[in-house]
Amino acid sequence: VVVSESRRYILCLSDLALYFIVDDEFSTHKNTTKRTFPSRMPPNSTFEDAQWPHAVVRHSLDSLQRIVIGFQFQRLTLQFFVSNGVSSSSFEYTYVVLTSNKAQTVSLLQKLQSYTSDTQPDIGCLIENDDKLFLDGLGAHSSEVVMHYQILHQVWKTGNREAARRSFVLTDSKIYLLDETYSGDGTIISDEKIKKARLGDVSLAIIDEAKLSKVTEVRAANEDPRMITLVILPANKLKRAHRWRLVC
Repeated sequence: VVVSESRRYILCLSDLALYFIVDDEFSTHKNTTKRTFPSRMPPNSTFEDAQWPHAVVRHSLDSLQRIVIGFQFQRLTLQFFVSNGVSSSSFEYTYVVLTSNKAQTVSLLQKLQSYTSDTQPDIGCLIENDDKLFLDGLGAHSSEVVMHYQILHQVWKTGNREAARRSFVLTDSKIYLLDETYSGDGTIISDEKIKKARLGDVSLAIIDEAKLSKVTEVRAANEDPRMITLVILPANKLKRAHRWRLVC
């Protein structure tokens, strides 16, 4: 099993295949060579003369066998089985696509469903959701109702720490800040969990939690409309209030 940590990609979907294209804006191997802009176009140029983006991988839609809808449409897990051309066995490729946006997830899901029904009219693609797996991993009490869930980033005001991807969960009585990982993403997990988990299965670890009654302020940042700060009272008077600085 070959695993890879998260990267920023542009997804390009045609009627036959799905392409994963490197997002140059976030690539660590940017081209620093300066050029004049706009670049001069040679005479008699056509669209065929344009530079093609770098697709890291391409998968035919007829090899898409399974789609898992993430909790509250924050992500999709796509599982492809590709024939190796030598034997009856096939290679498995699993991708966890983090959109952090319900509308984008639903749009991608609908398009995949439409095209796979055309390419696999007799077989189709298995579609599941991981609601039960997510809620079991959260370990919320049966009386708690999940009101909102969001994949976002936590940042710190001091120090040189990089932003950390987190999951934020709001229930009717508490808030949770979670570390969300996926089977096969390189995270070290117990052998027992490895045996039971499928590639892409979600695993949760609670980083912090608080009762809603302890949240004294929800503050929006002036410099970035996506950033909010939650001020949380300590569990006892000997400790100071702490803050969750979150980028949605």
